[in-house]
Amino acid sequence: MPRMLLISADDFSGVVPALTAALRRAGCDVVWRRQTLRELGLRRYWHAIRMTIAARWLYGRDASRLIDRTGAAFAARSRVNARLIERHPGIDAVILFNTNSICPSAPGRPRPQLILYTDYVNRLSKSLPHHGFDLLERRTHADWNALEGEALLIQDRVLVMGQHVKPAMEALYGVRPDKVAAIGAGPGLDVDIERDGGCKDPSNRTILFVGKLGPVKGLDVLLQAFAKVRHVHADAVLHVVTGAEVAAPGVVVHRRVEERELKELFYSANVFVMPAFKEPLGLVFLEAMWSKCACIGTTTGSMPEMIQDGVTGYLIEPGDVAALAGRLEALLADPAETRSMGERGYVAAKGYWSWDGVVQRMLAQYRLRPTGDQAETRV
Repeated sequence: MPRMLLISADDFSGVVPALTAALRRAGCDVVWRRQTLRELGLRRYWHAIRMTIAARWLYGRDASRLIDRTGAAFAARSRVNARLIERHPGIDAVILFNTNSICPSAPGRPRPQLILYTDYVNRLSKSLPHHGFDLLERRTHADWNALEGEALLIQDRVLVMGQHVKPAMEALYGVRPDKVAAIGAGPGLDVDIERDGGCKDPSNRTILFVGKLGPVKGLDVLLQAFAKVRHVHADAVLHVVTGAEVAAPGVVVHRRVEERELKELFYSANVFVMPAFKEPLGLVFLEAMWSKCACIGTTTGSMPEMIQDGVTGYLIEPGDVAALAGRLEALLADPAETRSMGERGYVAAKGYWSWDGVVQRMLAQYRLRPTGDQAETRV
């Protein structure tokens, strides 16, 4: 089995630890290292200054939020990758988790296979329709998009979570179709209601929403729909896990929750709703499916891949308050069907949306020969 070095800026909502554990279960020798400028020693201060100046020049008042979307940041993080690879000789593959950098080649050393595993690309964000609010990603400079394309093209394999990202990479960045494969994802939260002995009360009219970015995740739409639902089902309760301030009848807000508390919320809810306007791949839907919740999402992003409309839940158009209210009322009025949808969602999650399944598909791609000679790239 291969020796793999995983490099990421953070744990990506639990993705990196979960994938690391699954790779180890498959017999791989895996090391995870955080992509931090501290790897550059005292030179990190010079790079940090360059990044700050570049971000202020390109983005003005948004500099602090877009500091990683500059050429200076791309170069710095690529140097971090090179340093990490130097410190782990003999690795067979490097797995990056986003397009913020490349893995430069070292003269005279064999290059490990380069694999990118990601959920989205910036130019896909820019192509999304406007829904009355601004997406920060739309402000990313075109020069950074060119670097993102470089990061994609240099990989031996580009592995994406959702099927809809593959054609976007091919069309928007010119990545060859034989280099890109969709391999799915698993839940970021360690949930499995059957493993944990959970049992839902079918008469419980509890709805759950989890999303830090309320407007983007459709929280306002949900609150309007829930107000209509309460006229029909006065005992309905909506639990909201978010960073936003929310105050409405029947709504319980959770600003900060521990993993154990979040699992309890998933296991107690019968319906999970996140009517997002943008969702590359909503791990929360997978967590809901592993918790046997009927799910309601929208027709954007990967939600149609995760939710089988009318089978494991429902899909609505983004922003359609009336449709969302109607679907919620129908689910709350029919506990038996809601439970059946949750059961079918759980079966679907075990069949495809699991980290062990992702690893098997990832290793199948790893065993394939590289799709072409890669030029050495130095930063």
